[in-house]
Amino acid sequence: MQYYTKQQQQGAQRYTSCCRVGNWNEDVEIGETLLKDYLAKKSKGLLKLDKFKRRMACALAPVELTTVADDGFVHFGDLVRLRNLFTEGYLACDVEDKDSRCAATGEFICAATVSDLPSTTEPCARNTFIIRKYKVPPRQSVFDQRHDHPAHFHHEQEQERDGGDDDREGGGEEDECQCEDGGGEDGDGQGEKGGHGGAQGEGGGNGGGCHGAEVGNGNGHAEEEEEGGGHHGSGDGEEDECTAWEPCTVLHYGEKFRLVANPMVQGRQINDLQEPLYLHSYAHSPGGFYSRYSRHQEVVMTATRNYGSVWAAVCLDPTRRMLTEGDPVRAGDALVLEHKATGTPLCCEGVIHGNDFGKEMELSSHFGGTLRSVLRLEHEGAGMPPQFLIKAEGVSNYWAFEGGNKVQVLHFLMPAQGKALQCLDRISRTFSDGEEGGDDHHAWAQGFYRLQKKLEDMDVDASGWLSRIDFTRGVSFVTTIDLDKKDVDALITFLGFDGVDNICYRDFLMVLQYFWTESTTSTEVETTPIKRGGKTSIIKGETTCMKEETTSTKGETTSIKGETTAIKRETVKKCPF
Repeated sequence: MQYYTKQQQQGAQRYTSCCRVGNWNEDVEIGETLLKDYLAKKSKGLLKLDKFKRRMACALAPVELTTVADDGFVHFGDLVRLRNLFTEGYLACDVEDKDSRCAATGEFICAATVSDLPSTTEPCARNTFIIRKYKVPPRQSVFDQRHDHPAHFHHEQEQERDGGDDDREGGGEEDECQCEDGGGEDGDGQGEKGGHGGAQGEGGGNGGGCHGAEVGNGNGHAEEEEEGGGHHGSGDGEEDECTAWEPCTVLHYGEKFRLVANPMVQGRQINDLQEPLYLHSYAHSPGGFYSRYSRHQEVVMTATRNYGSVWAAVCLDPTRRMLTEGDPVRAGDALVLEHKATGTPLCCEGVIHGNDFGKEMELSSHFGGTLRSVLRLEHEGAGMPPQFLIKAEGVSNYWAFEGGNKVQVLHFLMPAQGKALQCLDRISRTFSDGEEGGDDHHAWAQGFYRLQKKLEDMDVDASGWLSRIDFTRGVSFVTTIDLDKKDVDALITFLGFDGVDNICYRDFLMVLQYFWTESTTSTEVETTPIKRGGKTSIIKGETTCMKEETTSTKGETTSIKGETTAIKRETVKKCPF
């Protein structure tokens, strides 16, 4: 049935150019609805332009390169950049350029490129990486080996373990240790080749070096070093935090390691490695993935940790690699990054393609073709047998680590701490109505008051405690953020109530307020720990703001005026647990 407006029913004799015809009422309502949705998205920062600005600000955030020692060598835990000597570009990642081919499997894969853009000439979040030590997985039988999807090569699946001791029988595992002095004795049992002076076996020999991921003790046991820069495992399986530089933290030629993307590119703190992204490469096979343009072995960033993300630094000259194995890697020296799973080097041939950051170059794992073919022809002409031909890399395979001058050891957060801080940041962003930098204090105060009022209304007996379900519903009602079970567990652990089913929302509100105050002020805030045993829970803080006024009359010196503001003390009643 056709819909006629009131003007159309009255007749066309009184029609003018100003008369509304058609479904004008519906058009007005639709326009008002679209405008209302636009203003709501703009206030919350959900527009595509706002998301793009936040993405660029997060990826291009300036970063200061750090090292754990001022000796010129590359160490585990260093925040470094990787420069390609052929293109003069730097290795970079784009977490938003996700691979849709792995959406069905649930595997997170994003693009890795080489960028020489002006925005990446300085260290930023997307072109800085952390070097982490490779931890040898426990030995498995032949029937436990699996295929790495989509590449079809066998590997040993790594497992997370709390302790550092691993019982092994017979044979021995390949020692990742490389000693500088090449020391170490061979055991009585039959073992595989050691890294550079390390030894394994069942007998009474004591083997292993000090620079590897394992140290064999001759009884078939191995003490694995905890993976992560700046940390090392102790002999009794406990994790010791490395507070000073030690010789065992130096990266050596031939030693296996992983390259982890800077957590800041994912919107987290630099010491939050709860979900790291590894530089990964798939084997070149008919059923595997290829790079987009050069059709070579693909190199990506993935959150899946397996042997496909293990690399090793080797010397440029293939004839001297056995001699240089075990030597420390110096920052700035040219080297080749070899993919341990496939034996192919990391390569950048200068194939340009466009993305959201501009025109960048493709990254792959491939031998430099020209120099390799010439060298093989020279060796064949000299009468060298084909089985002894050396695979030489090209200039596109030459890389160099660029470290920083600031000596600093990264103390990585526990998974619960990083998850809790991430939840607090998400809630604070919703209160600030999507304002960048968190300058809208009035909007944040209103959102905080609404959340406090909602949680207090849900607390019927005024005990200060809420169940997990009620707390999740209250936060979701005010902030439209759905907290899952892991988020609530992380918050409970962060508040100091590990293993408790309920959550003290009053402590949560105080921590949220302190988190906002600390994140929006650059001054120092001193706090006292929360007391659990008494009836009150107090957080004290003082913020000092210094205002500097300069006078330039007749050589007078500057005067500094100080103003001190104190955060209001809050005293809340707590019911006994």
